[in-house]
Amino acid sequence: MVAALLCPSDNRRGTLPNRSDVGDERAISNYKGVAGGNWNWGDHTGVSQPTGRWANDPDGLEHGNGLFCRNADNNEGNYVGMMEIRDGTSNTLAIGETVGAWCTHTWWWSFDASTATCGIPLNYRKGSADLETEASDWTRNYSFFSHHPGGAHFALGDGSVRFLNDSIDVTMYRYMATISGREVVTMP
Repeated sequence: MVAALLCPSDNRRGTLPNRSDVGDERAISNYKGVAGGNWNWGDHTGVSQPTGRWANDPDGLEHGNGLFCRNADNNEGNYVGMMEIRDGTSNTLAIGETVGAWCTHTWWWSFDASTATCGIPLNYRKGSADLETEASDWTRNYSFFSHHPGGAHFALGDGSVRFLNDSIDVTMYRYMATISGREVVTMP
């Protein structure tokens, strides 16, 4: 099992109630694998990219166009290695920050909560400013968040880490999340 990395403000004991779909408490993580830039739920429906892996497919859960994918349907097209990162490892987001208290799907031990999408804008908020009250709304928060003012940290495919600002152009943010869209990206 991968050790969970926790932010002290999320929970001092290392678990949060109701964060497990197996009926018990499990450790949560403040990091998720980048599933890509496509999405089709909540406030961001029909989000897809015209080229690359799963071109024009908005299903960011089962057909993510990033390095990781939920892959509940066990589709062979979702198994990728480093050689499939055709956009360049220094231009591709691999892992990003999240806040366990703001999403009920934030753990590494199951396919259902170890990934997030850039199809939803960084630090997206809808409705209440208190995201803990909306933690179960996965259609809007299956994404990346942080406690840092103005943005969040992401690890890239080459192992480097970048801080992305909340004000990043959402199209560029989504392009940075794909592995083979061949989009022209200049990392901020």
